[in-house]
Amino acid sequence: EKPVPGMELRILIETGQRYLDTKPVVADENGHFEIAVAPGSNVRFSWEESRTEGRYLIDEEWKRQGNYQPPFRKTVNEDEEDLLFEVKLIPVGPLSGRVLDADGNGVAHAAVHIHADVPSAKADETGKFELKAAFTEREFDLYAESPDGSSAGLAHFKPGATSATITVEPTREFSGEVTNTGGLPAENLKFYMDLRLNGDNIYRVRREPTTDADGKFTAKNLCPQASMYAWWHSDNEDNRDYDYGNADIDLSKLSPGELIRFEAKQYLNTLMGKVVDDKGQPIAKASVRMGSYDLVQQNERRKQYTTDANGDFEIPRLAPGKAELTITAKGYLTKRFHPDTDSFDFEAVLKPDTAERVNRVKIVDDEDKPLADVAVRLRISTRPGDSKEINKETRRALTDKEGVATFELKPDFVKDIFGRPIIECDVDGYDLAFVGADPREELDIVLRIHKSEQPWQAQALDMETGKPLPDATARLRSIQVEGSSNYASFPEEDRIVFEADNWGIINFNRFSKKDRISVEVSVPGYAKEQKYFSEQGPEDTVFRLSRAGKVLGKVVRTDDGELPADLRVLLTMTSGRRVREYLQVEKAGSFSWDHCAPGQYTLSAMSPTEEGRKLICPSACEAEVKAGQTVNVVVEIEKGVLVCVKKLYAEAGSTYPLRFSKAEHWCVWTKKLYVLSRRTEEALEAQDSSKALKLLEESRGHFYALHKETATFHCNDLIYEFRTEAAKSQPSETLLQAVVKKLDQAAPSCIARKKPEEYAAAKDAWKKAIGPLLDDGRIDSSEQDSLNKASEVFYRAFGIQYE
Repeated sequence: EKPVPGMELRILIETGQRYLDTKPVVADENGHFEIAVAPGSNVRFSWEESRTEGRYLIDEEWKRQGNYQPPFRKTVNEDEEDLLFEVKLIPVGPLSGRVLDADGNGVAHAAVHIHADVPSAKADETGKFELKAAFTEREFDLYAESPDGSSAGLAHFKPGATSATITVEPTREFSGEVTNTGGLPAENLKFYMDLRLNGDNIYRVRREPTTDADGKFTAKNLCPQASMYAWWHSDNEDNRDYDYGNADIDLSKLSPGELIRFEAKQYLNTLMGKVVDDKGQPIAKASVRMGSYDLVQQNERRKQYTTDANGDFEIPRLAPGKAELTITAKGYLTKRFHPDTDSFDFEAVLKPDTAERVNRVKIVDDEDKPLADVAVRLRISTRPGDSKEINKETRRALTDKEGVATFELKPDFVKDIFGRPIIECDVDGYDLAFVGADPREELDIVLRIHKSEQPWQAQALDMETGKPLPDATARLRSIQVEGSSNYASFPEEDRIVFEADNWGIINFNRFSKKDRISVEVSVPGYAKEQKYFSEQGPEDTVFRLSRAGKVLGKVVRTDDGELPADLRVLLTMTSGRRVREYLQVEKAGSFSWDHCAPGQYTLSAMSPTEEGRKLICPSACEAEVKAGQTVNVVVEIEKGVLVCVKKLYAEAGSTYPLRFSKAEHWCVWTKKLYVLSRRTEEALEAQDSSKALKLLEESRGHFYALHKETATFHCNDLIYEFRTEAAKSQPSETLLQAVVKKLDQAAPSCIARKKPEEYAAAKDAWKKAIGPLLDDGRIDSSEQDSLNKASEVFYRAFGIQYE
């Protein structure tokens, strides 16, 4: 618990907009800092590296355990004193040395590197240098490079070294070759090569090659003993046909003249298809979504495609392979298909949603061989009609000689399904496999099961002492089987439980490392922690649990009403790592939580019942939880004013209610706006932009009608009125001239107030454009076209204010 002199922080202040107001904070030599903020500011902090002074290094492993920010986040209304932020630093100490050439002469002004978060040291005229942060408890390397890059050297040192000599030698030009996954030249790939040093990438030592038409490249001034990290991105300017990627390059392992070689995934295929019904008629506006993320560029993975009037669709820029397409259309059963990404005549047939669902599951092993006579189970929960009781049932089927098990579901049964059904396969000698099912979908999937060889393993440790926690219990929350885009999520009562041994080791027997799983670990007296295990992700399966505090609370009605049924409290951490827990409330209003990580929290109460949706929390309930202590809280709720609106911006909240004499009238108006907004979002999700634009115009007209009715016109309403009239087949010149006159006396809109000079200039330019068109007493077809264009430009700039 030593003070950290010169520790750098950044204060983050919420502005109510999408951006944050940030200011640097630097501690003095005693670790103290002080900064002023406006009262009412919502404030948090972030750790900053010492990239200017190079005095310290933050422990990245400690940060990854949920310590990315200091544990402080709150609305500041009074002075906050005696704050204590704890940060785990890597032990470092000062080091001095010289950079020499092969003849023992000092290399003037050489740059010496140790870590990306520590600034490079600059040698003097004699090659002498000093570093403030060299590792004291681990071995490390130092890299030195001459100012022109013609010579460089790498030297290895033991922990705690305080002096160093680095001898440089001439750098070399290396040649390389990049191919795509099909073995063809990866042409015109722009990438970066950063120095790899002490487990980090030094961006200050970077080369930027580009491949030619044959996938060849050269990189100059490379140190033959160094390791490099090659990486590339993908956007519409550079590498648009490539995926994000990287490659590790150890130059010391290359023989003289040997090429640097690596692969870059490239997307050159286009999938073209058609969606039809069971009678062969095209289905327009069907949604087509790619589930094979490994075949799609990262920045395109959430994109959806829509069929045109002929049922046709096209998905460009795909990698070679079999795609998984999920196709959805209104009035039809959702279904998945698996065409090749270079197909040009693929046809998808959808059945009407009134048809019987035939779900097919094919069970294969790791070699894709079908497994016959295997038992497959379908777990289903149903809640008929308005019943609150949930019924559970399990259906069983055996796979045929092709490895296919079939489940038929009647439409009347499907409408009562509650939640997502789960398909399960349990075969002796193989790992367990689960996959979730969408009741709206007719499944046709392949479920791959693995031989029980490499199960996931985790360990639970005390965060402070590092000692094992033998009382740890792990629960499986979800699983995503290799090769499937469907995950299975288990309700709390159905989660599989695993116990730790005396060393805190938890073996997830029959759950393969080839599959992704989500796990929650708990220990009495400790905060719960959840992690995702993935073979593609970082190997982070150690749970370092912190001592927990306890929350005891009660929900009360301030308006003397009764508490609704199914009441829950949402506990949200506002400092440090994000924690959200839903706590069930007893009939008398009491609730508790024993696994609360230390930190600042807000609490709110809610109920999904009809009565519960009318209740609000009139004021924020905040609490600070400390390890080993119990905090008592009271969450207040009362009946609120019903407002049926999805999105109300800050200005609308104070402006629009004032236009009505009664709150109920405002609610009727906002409900219509909510319906229009929802329909617009649905059109955008279906990529029907023409429909979305029409709905947005209707919404804008809704605002205009309100302002006209309440005589509260602003300038943007008049611009809208002029544009609407000018677009008619026979616009009224008298009305248009009247609008122009009103505009000079109209109140400015929010946009016009923010940009008064730009608004005045735009209005003058607009008047000059339309003036001659209105002065001759008539508007012919050619004039109307010019009128429309001028008014549209003005409208786009200052007429749209879609609150």
